[in-house]
Amino acid sequence: YQLRHRLEWNIGTLSNGDSIELKFNVTVNGKAKPFSSFAARTEAESDQYYSVAEHRTDVNYWGGDDPTVLYVNCHANGNSNGISWEDAYKTLDEALRIAELANTESNIVNRIYVAAGTYYADISIGNFRMIDGVDIYGGFVGYESAPEDRNLRSYDYLTILRRTEIYDGYGNYADNSTVEANNAVIDGFVITGGAFNFAGIECDGVSATIRNCIIEDNNGYGVLCYSG
Repeated sequence: YQLRHRLEWNIGTLSNGDSIELKFNVTVNGKAKPFSSFAARTEAESDQYYSVAEHRTDVNYWGGDDPTVLYVNCHANGNSNGISWEDAYKTLDEALRIAELANTESNIVNRIYVAAGTYYADISIGNFRMIDGVDIYGGFVGYESAPEDRNLRSYDYLTILRRTEIYDGYGNYADNSTVEANNAVIDGFVITGGAFNFAGIECDGVSATIRNCIIEDNNGYGVLCYSG
């Protein structure tokens, strides 16, 4: 438990059988990340008694001007809630996780925009796992409004996705592909680092659309498609 704010009230003298009700209205700001939570903790103290109550409230998904888009920029220094370039997530993994949660009940998020930079997959997974129906676009400088605004001919703003090697605990590194595709678009990335016998992009029984990508320096295949 982290104490962020503390408010104190003197509620006067209460006799046996008396009661008092305190109500709190809490409004979260831009620092509240979707699918996080916050706790309201109340402490009551008298000469003879002390009690504590705590209630935790989940933060639902909320978006910016266009809630169907999440933003990723490894150089961003904002609130890291993904609703704009200024407040972009720093990792693609985080945006993919939030998109999957947001789409559990209804398909809210359908695009992720990723600014130039090198992105490594989460160490616990090792690769990037696309979400069904969520298109991901790279090659942004970090101010554009749509994929059509990118200059994909410029090599100054490459968005690079690299596999992360995972040690399996038996003296080996677990092999995998850099990107596990899904039924969605991947557009504007450099895909590299796929393991031997695997690929830069792996399509296992899915119909992915691959556009404007450079697939290079993978130890196995560039693109590996099977079971579909």
